[in-house]
Amino acid sequence: MRRLLARAVVLAGLATPWTAAALPLRSPQVAFNAAPLQNYLNGAEGGIQVLTDQLADVTWWPIQLPSTPYFDLFLTRNLGPNASAGVYAPNAPDPTLIEVFPPGAPAGSSAALSFIQGNLNVDTFDANGDYLGITVHPGVSRNNFGFYTRSQCGTWFAQASLNPLSSPQALTYASTITSDSYWVCFELCPYSGVSTFDGVVLLFRANHGDPAVPETWGRVKGMYR
Repeated sequence: MRRLLARAVVLAGLATPWTAAALPLRSPQVAFNAAPLQNYLNGAEGGIQVLTDQLADVTWWPIQLPSTPYFDLFLTRNLGPNASAGVYAPNAPDPTLIEVFPPGAPAGSSAALSFIQGNLNVDTFDANGDYLGITVHPGVSRNNFGFYTRSQCGTWFAQASLNPLSSPQALTYASTITSDSYWVCFELCPYSGVSTFDGVVLLFRANHGDPAVPETWGRVKGMYR
């Protein structure tokens, strides 16, 4: 059942119009070398303007997403040998890091995130959809979590206020074709005007318990073209 849950990204929301106005935009928008990320997202789904559609980087997931404990997370670009990505709980004084995608993980790797009885259950799958296993992390709430990446340049959080000098290291965009789906795009080294924000790209989606249909990564990618 967990495998079906994670691979069942049938994206029934395709039939539901998306209203991006429900989400706050980042103000001001981050200036960067937009061409690489714009070209990538054009090929992935189209419709996103990377310089003007950036969402605020506050911890707004619990506010904006429906009250479901189930989420799907996809790694859409290969990780380098020194890069990893996962979920964090912003606990003081240091955020709790939960690695989901280890160094070298290939594009198409995925995870089912389940927030149940005060725990975060992470079921992981390889790029072929084969089940790798489950880890259970106590004390992580769906009402307070975010995403991070780690590389030779350091550990960076999607929430800029947690980074040194509040550096913007991730840009988040609402999908233009499916509701409750978001692209989280990381810059792996310290932000500057020449940053490209395509070092790690995650696709995150609330799972509403749509009918379970086994999927391939090729079909998932096809839904975003």
